[in-house]
Amino acid sequence: MDEPINKATLLAQILADPKAARKAFRPGTIPVQLIREIAADHATYEVQLFLAGYIDTPSRILEELFAKTSSTEILAALAENQRTPKTILQQLARHERPEVRCAVAGGKAISPQTALILSEDPDANVRATLAENSAITPRVQTILSDDPVPFVRAGLLKSSRLDDEIYRALCDDRDITVQAKALLAPRLSAEIQLQWADTDELFPQLVLLARKQVPDPVLESLCLSTHREVQLQAIPRKNLSADEMLGFARHQDIAVRALVCRQEDLPAIVQQILANDSEPSIRTQLARHPRLSHETALKLISYGDPEIILALLQNPAAPAAAVAVLAETQDQLALKFLTARPNPSDELIAIILEHADDDTLYHLAFRGVPCHGMSAPVAKRLSDHPLPTLRALAAQSRQLPIAIIAKLSNDQSCAVRLAIAQHPDAPEAILQQLAHDADAAVQDAAQHALQQRANAARQRIMAQQHNTPEDAPADNDAANANESSGGILKRLIRKVTGEG
Repeated sequence: MDEPINKATLLAQILADPKAARKAFRPGTIPVQLIREIAADHATYEVQLFLAGYIDTPSRILEELFAKTSSTEILAALAENQRTPKTILQQLARHERPEVRCAVAGGKAISPQTALILSEDPDANVRATLAENSAITPRVQTILSDDPVPFVRAGLLKSSRLDDEIYRALCDDRDITVQAKALLAPRLSAEIQLQWADTDELFPQLVLLARKQVPDPVLESLCLSTHREVQLQAIPRKNLSADEMLGFARHQDIAVRALVCRQEDLPAIVQQILANDSEPSIRTQLARHPRLSHETALKLISYGDPEIILALLQNPAAPAAAVAVLAETQDQLALKFLTARPNPSDELIAIILEHADDDTLYHLAFRGVPCHGMSAPVAKRLSDHPLPTLRALAAQSRQLPIAIIAKLSNDQSCAVRLAIAQHPDAPEAILQQLAHDADAAVQDAAQHALQQRANAARQRIMAQQHNTPEDAPADNDAANANESSGGILKRLIRKVTGEG
């Protein structure tokens, strides 16, 4: 507080809450004379508690408080005050109340002599508090490191000035809880971690794996542990080298080989080893790998194992050539799985269309896979299919003859007519017919297609006029020729569809 402190105000705050008043008045803010006046004029419990813990209280007043008080809380405050004389602290270190001795044990101004007294305290809580105190000497730390109570020894790990030799001893403590805390402590160096990893002792290795960050050399050592549970935890946490993967791919433990299959960057030579694994589950897991090589995929297919085939079919990263081999098997279940692959290639769609039965083709249509490359024979067969979904699929083919396009434009199913209205090669006369269809969606699609074609034709004419204006008469002749051919086409369509 910057303003002069009023005695009445100070006293009011002390009486209201002594501990809060200590925090409110920083060191150096209360004149020493004012402190003496309050101590002389007000012998209340609250004032004594404030003075006992306030850092600027003169030592003489602290000695007087010690001599006349029997309050445990006031004595504890004295024990924590850095200005309390060491002779008083030594007397408090032998006080009958453990709360007072604990306060002395946690004091930052504790002397080596007082610490030695408390290191033999009968109360383990007092010794544990002392162990946590960063002000104690290495000699006292050594005494406490051999304390019979585990949590006293563990208390040393909270000290910011713990001796290195004592810390190393705690890493090998006879109690596993103390040892675990030591091995998990942030201060544990990479060097010590590696030493414990190399011991091949099960418990320390498992504790090291419980750390959030484990250095690569330590992980490498743990991956080579003779303990299965350690290996199974260490291998997934390490980016294995090619040599390490080669070794683990031949490991006698199936679980270890399975972990190799999960490595993101799996070299081709390691894939080949795993593809020849005697355990079917390893081969099946390998078939799901996101970077499966072409040769490995073909090797896996050669087994003819239904589970492996299914895994390959469900693997979106399976090589295209291997997928084509699976499609060529003409197995309808395999073809159905292939219809579900994301962004199938035109070549794969062509193979599916060539070998799929009606049920598989229905899957293809249901998933909305574009089938513009459907061959003319398949399209002709499906154009007469009783299911409108498959007739609509046929209507996507760019190989459809004009006669079939015309026939499908009059299909009773609006889905089929819509597919024709969206067909890029649908004749203009058919689009004009569909522009007046009873179904609104078909109308909109046909009108949109006509508008797009009109816009494209307009742009072509404008480009021709801009580039070669002298050729305009020839363009008019061409336009008349197109109009004449369009009339012939309309008559042909009406003849095919039976409209006169």
